[in-house]
Amino acid sequence: MVIFDIHSVLYNWDEARLHALDAMFMELADSSDVPKNILESEANRIFRERGNREYPFIIQELPSLKRRHPLESFTKRYASAISRYRESRDDLLRLEASVSYVLDTLRERGCLIVGICNATIHDEKYRLQHLDLEKKLDMIYCSPVSFSEVSDDAQEESGEFPDWLYHQLGASFSKPDPRLLLNILDAVPVAPMNSMYVGGSLTFDMTMAANAGVIAVWKKSAERIEKDYYWDGPRLTQCLPKGKSPKEPALILEDSILEMLDFENGIQYLPYVARD
Repeated sequence: MVIFDIHSVLYNWDEARLHALDAMFMELADSSDVPKNILESEANRIFRERGNREYPFIIQELPSLKRRHPLESFTKRYASAISRYRESRDDLLRLEASVSYVLDTLRERGCLIVGICNATIHDEKYRLQHLDLEKKLDMIYCSPVSFSEVSDDAQEESGEFPDWLYHQLGASFSKPDPRLLLNILDAVPVAPMNSMYVGGSLTFDMTMAANAGVIAVWKKSAERIEKDYYWDGPRLTQCLPKGKSPKEPALILEDSILEMLDFENGIQYLPYVARD
């Protein structure tokens, strides 16, 4: 079995997300006469408080806009900003190089292919459909859904969720807790030694994989997003006590995930072959 971190390995969601947010705040600033830097500062605070970088009601909760239009429907008044976000998101929503070929090759070899991400199913499903990844992944694990934080637009955009494909990660732990991976392995089941995890964070992903006993593969080029990925230090402290270094991965992908296909210590010998 091969488990991929979807956002840092299969496609660069942080790049697309930041591009889309920038476009949305530019449109909001033009429409509301509130400076863009103020809107961004307010939004970052709300994202932190909510613990969700994709909190869907961000426009409705921006204090500067609430003061200007306390009784209006923000989704109607600022519909153009929502449209700009979606258009800009789709501009950069594309698979990383060679991803499609690698996933097809792994499937031909009989590997079970799993993707995990820290977005909710409603936020992620549209993107996976847009990228045609639903057809290439056998199981997709997303963050638990709080329906109080799912907008009507998100539900309409995401559609139905096949329960054989979409699953929820445990709500009580997150990276670098190895139970995140161990629970997936228990559900299959596949032994950790016959499983591989491919992630983009040397600190969080590789430590989690090593502690779970799976083959740890680091996509080095994805390190560019690590500084923006976590807002504060608690999980970093949990992962790396003072003076400790990240655990060494079994394989480092220097340029492309194509390199993992030549790694003889894991992928081609994985025993899971049952697939309808």
